[in-house]
Amino acid sequence: MEKNIKLTIAIPTYNRENEIQILLNSIAKERCDSIEVVVCDNASTDSTVRIIKEKYQWVTLYTSEKNMGPDYNFLRCYKVAKGEYVLLMGSDDVLIDGAVFHILQFINGCDSKKTPVIYLNHCLFKNEYRGIDSAFKIYLSTGDDYLVRDKNEFIKIAKARITFMSCLVMSSHFIKAVVEPQRYIGTSFIHTYILMEMTNRDGLSYGVISYPCVAANATEGAEGLSADLEKWFMVFTVKMHDLFCVEGVKVGFSEKLMRSIFINEIWKPVTMKIVKAKVKGFSVENEFKKYIFPTVKTFWKSWFTIVPAYMMPDFCARFLYCNFRPFVYSCLREKNEKQK
Repeated sequence: MEKNIKLTIAIPTYNRENEIQILLNSIAKERCDSIEVVVCDNASTDSTVRIIKEKYQWVTLYTSEKNMGPDYNFLRCYKVAKGEYVLLMGSDDVLIDGAVFHILQFINGCDSKKTPVIYLNHCLFKNEYRGIDSAFKIYLSTGDDYLVRDKNEFIKIAKARITFMSCLVMSSHFIKAVVEPQRYIGTSFIHTYILMEMTNRDGLSYGVISYPCVAANATEGAEGLSADLEKWFMVFTVKMHDLFCVEGVKVGFSEKLMRSIFINEIWKPVTMKIVKAKVKGFSVENEFKKYIFPTVKTFWKSWFTIVPAYMMPDFCARFLYCNFRPFVYSCLREKNEKQK
């Protein structure tokens, strides 16, 4: 690790030639001597590599001859990072103006050998980011940055957003101490498994930056819904259950809290995904029997949301989706304005 690099912004990417330019342009505004920017390209077949070489010479670029999958690429980002802390950013997300200043200020005030992770407040946008006012949701109320001394208190703040890599600034000291991180390949949340293992010791503190640092792209392409439907349900039911209710408990998080976070964070997206599938005319019978119901059947909340959504006739799903979805987004925007 080089002494003068406090933060590595590491970007794993594959075929994101347009999105990564938006991200790198947002980082360019924040460049300083204390950060490095790394892109690990996973054998893109578009113009990603050429564009970075031509337009962003200040980026350290690593390429691959063949696509090894996202988990391998995440590990490569951690391996090549030289910073005291590493922010692994999705190539379709955006860094908000002022984020680097707040992150560096916080890093300078904490011990990287005692603070394994700093959680970044962030917002969601759809289609195109046009500044913080275009966001329809901000996760934390803006205010003071602070340290939390108990990991269960930390997870109450972060909740399932610890699966969102772009809001996690992780200590290189702790990352390198993880034994055989490659054993987490295939979990779909390799960065979160690494984080959970990092917390498995006493005397740690956990950072929270309330300033919104990252704008996360919540756009979902309808054209990919059919192809990834089975994988999506497997990841957000079975694999997320394993992450929180098995691994989380194993490393010392409260079992009651982990179960609560799991169901409270998945019942909305799973319910909406089922409804969206019905609206698009896709059957979810196989996914419901194979992944969804076996995973959520012991959680009472699923019987009032997920199960009714599955049993709902398609015409009811279309009515609800068309009429209540705009109302939900309106409520989120109103809440967002109050947070500001």
